[in-house]
Amino acid sequence: MNFKTFWKNRNFKSWLCSFIPVFVLLLAIVLTLTCNTFLYETVNGVLGGERRVLKSGDASKYQYYTGDYKNKKDVLAAANDFNERVAEEGIVLLKNENNALPVDEGVNVTVFGKNSVNLVLGGSGSNASAGGNYTLLTSLLRDEWGFKGMVITDYNLTPYMNVDQMIRAGGDINLSQSKALKSYESSTAVTAIRQAAKNILYTVANSNAMNGIGEGNVWGYAAPVWYIAMWSVFAVISAGFFIWGALVMRKIALAYAEGVRCGTITPAAKKPPELRLPLFAKIYLAAVPVLVAAIILAAALLMSKPVQESTVPPKVHAFVGGITLSCDGGEIENNVLTIELGDGAYTLSAQVETFGGASGEVTYSVSNASVANVSEDGVITAISAGECSVRAVCVADAKVYGEVLVRVVDDNEIIDTALHLIKVEGGYANLESAVYGSTVLLTPVEIEGWEFVCWQFSCEVQSSGNMFIMPAQDVEITALYKKISVNMGGENE
Repeated sequence: MNFKTFWKNRNFKSWLCSFIPVFVLLLAIVLTLTCNTFLYETVNGVLGGERRVLKSGDASKYQYYTGDYKNKKDVLAAANDFNERVAEEGIVLLKNENNALPVDEGVNVTVFGKNSVNLVLGGSGSNASAGGNYTLLTSLLRDEWGFKGMVITDYNLTPYMNVDQMIRAGGDINLSQSKALKSYESSTAVTAIRQAAKNILYTVANSNAMNGIGEGNVWGYAAPVWYIAMWSVFAVISAGFFIWGALVMRKIALAYAEGVRCGTITPAAKKPPELRLPLFAKIYLAAVPVLVAAIILAAALLMSKPVQESTVPPKVHAFVGGITLSCDGGEIENNVLTIELGDGAYTLSAQVETFGGASGEVTYSVSNASVANVSEDGVITAISAGECSVRAVCVADAKVYGEVLVRVVDDNEIIDTALHLIKVEGGYANLESAVYGSTVLLTPVEIEGWEFVCWQFSCEVQSSGNMFIMPAQDVEITALYKKISVNMGGENE
């Protein structure tokens, strides 16, 4: 017997022509989906990802959040009921007094609504983003309605959707893979980022994601259901093909041996008519049990992906989280410390968030020594009326600092309480007018093909990044941009 003897058999040919392409295709699919992270996570997004599994403990002891609905059908029914109630409460019934309707042709009608006196820009076509509207996200949603969760924007593709504007307006998550914050280090940016992080963590902490998290409970993550099913199907089909091939070869060999004994087949070699399998058939038949067992075992191990415990690294790298400034002898309001000339000393204290053994020491500096001085211990001594900034810089990381505006006032000085106008060109401010000493936030408009550089003020003001302190007069502010040029290679210069 040789390979030609097997190849002439129709059953063997059918098996071999089916086995090779199907096995190779299945193997390529399962290995690609297992090893390629992008495809693996893509399928997870469609069919469901890794499952959280309780390894030990009692999940029922820690139930922080319970839903009002048992299934998706109940949720949709409640949503429809809510929409109907909103529509019912919002519908205005026209009495049509004095037969005002229908309106005669040529009659002018003026319709007055809330937005006629309180305009809110937002949505496509208005060249403004609702996701960056302070009135909507903070004044209304959080301050008036008491919302404490996180806010996510619509998909950010348009030029007027400014991420820096969003996070300062009260938004938390920017839905975009390409647009990000441009300002990270200014005091206003740091404050807004911290608040957004707090809102996100608050949302997670008060969701069912925290259910079962508590002392004595050990959680892990098991493989997705689709992943287990994929490897199960591969193992069954592959084992079936191997067994099918073994049965076909055995049948051919037995038929050949029977034919030799009956004299219907004359062997080419002058050897006894006993069953003489070719080498490839012997290797295959001997390897079938091993191959089947190996495939099933490998599939079982891969599809089970033993639950991985969430562990904390034994060593945390030292780093500094942030600095919070407070004052002994005075109160810091809106990042401004007001002290009276000749009223004694004020002492700043810096609370530094450190991790992994990082140093919490800070060094103090002042922007205008003619107004006030600050010692190594944070003691501020007023010298003359005016304003200056005092900065506390972390020794472990100079990029982490806290800053406060120190305003020195004289008892004999007349305090300006008048409102002064703010006019912005190329951007906008969070206030239209402000009193002397108020903190004003600025946001530049994003213009395609242009890059924001800095702000230009009509008078001398104290500014830092996108924040400035209102002077005792009207101020005009202009956003300066530079054109983004493109070289011959197509890259920005």
